[in-house]
Amino acid sequence: MMNRLFLRALPILAALALVGSAEVLAQSRPLQFGPPLRPNIVFSYKFTERVRTLYESGGEVVDSGHRVLSYFVSQKQSPLDGGRWLIEANVDSMHVEYVHNGQTVRFNTQEAATSTFDITHREILGPSAIVNRVAMITLSPYGQVLGIESPSFDFLREQIAEPGVDPVIRERVLDMISPEFLSATLLPWRSVAPLGRSVGFGDTLTMPFTGVLDRVGVRDTARVVLTRQNDKAVLNFQSDFRTATRPFGAFTELLDPVTIGSTTGHISGALNIDDDGVVVSGWTAAKGTVNGTVSGAPIAATVWHETYTEMIGMMSVTN
Repeated sequence: MMNRLFLRALPILAALALVGSAEVLAQSRPLQFGPPLRPNIVFSYKFTERVRTLYESGGEVVDSGHRVLSYFVSQKQSPLDGGRWLIEANVDSMHVEYVHNGQTVRFNTQEAATSTFDITHREILGPSAIVNRVAMITLSPYGQVLGIESPSFDFLREQIAEPGVDPVIRERVLDMISPEFLSATLLPWRSVAPLGRSVGFGDTLTMPFTGVLDRVGVRDTARVVLTRQNDKAVLNFQSDFRTATRPFGAFTELLDPVTIGSTTGHISGALNIDDDGVVVSGWTAAKGTVNGTVSGAPIAATVWHETYTEMIGMMSVTN
């Protein structure tokens, strides 16, 4: 009797074994990264950063500040020749909360018409300068930023070149329309997704990395590894950075721009990836120090910078 039951169970056990083998095979199969987005789709992302900065001069703490800023970004892609991609990206709206010396400043572009605020405040004027200014970003087949064009940014450069503009605002806006800031903010794959490549789970890659520490652009090499968590693909990355991309930095709490002498720090993060390589969400955590001089005095700005990116919607586009 037992033998007959066992024989009847064999086909079921074999089927279960096949299903299990198929699942193991699927989980071990390399992930093929496609283009950054999907055709004929407008993606919406929410990008949030938390930045805390501590300033020291002569071994003493001289100031500090804290900011939480969110950008709501829409973007879509179009194919170009040679496997390149054009990403049309726009910051649709923003809101910010800034704390300094026990005082809190809040601003939301969607409430600007009905609220009273000081547009000249550095944490309003600088970050809001890129709202509703479309950026056309050209990517290589493998995701490198080849160029960023925007008539709105060209006009913005002319505006901030005027003699009466706050020098910190001028440097801050220049940082915010730099390739490093735009790729870190508008592109959720953040220079670390190996677009156009097939990557095995557990493989470690090295990729050129660009990012920002507060608003200071940094550049180095990231170590990237593809893993699985709860049957979902996760791209983990980390990078040290020692190279600032511009000679000046701008911090809200300091009266004048900083002439940068050195920049050191570390960033780590992860991107949650869909089956075709599209980024669903992600986070980064960075800590670094910018050493330099401001108004002739030495300054060390230690920055804690966290970001969170979340896909919040998709909408089909009909030609």
